[in-house]
Amino acid sequence: MTASHTARRRSGRPVAVALPALTLALSSALALAACGGDSATDRACAARDDLSTSVQKVITDLRKGNVGDARDQLGDVRAKVSALGDAVGDLSAQERDRLQPQVTDLQDQLKALPDAGSLAELRTAIGRLNTSASTLLSDLGTDLTCS
Repeated sequence: MTASHTARRRSGRPVAVALPALTLALSSALALAACGGDSATDRACAARDDLSTSVQKVITDLRKGNVGDARDQLGDVRAKVSALGDAVGDLSAQERDRLQPQVTDLQDQLKALPDAGSLAELRTAIGRLNTSASTLLSDLGTDLTCS
């Protein structure tokens, strides 16, 4: 058996070729994670996803008639909107100027929710909130190319 046979793995590729390829792949993955994991855009996209999940919980609870659970979830929605506002505040001036008015509108709608006295008023208010949130989430996804 020659030295070239002993330096080969079962796949037939020389170890000397496979090792640098593996090193390059790992280095590339680490570099991508390091530079893309904590940008203002990444934080805004993550906040967008968190808000979407929270709003959907409220909508699901309302559809099931769980008004108490829906009201309980509103605190989480408020926190997620606040976090999204913070993340949008860290974006470039152009992105921030486009998105911040929508975040402010959403915050204003959330403040008005406690004024809903009846189930019908609450559903209407949350329906408007859902529409505004959906528009904002869509705009964020488009403007920031969130996945």
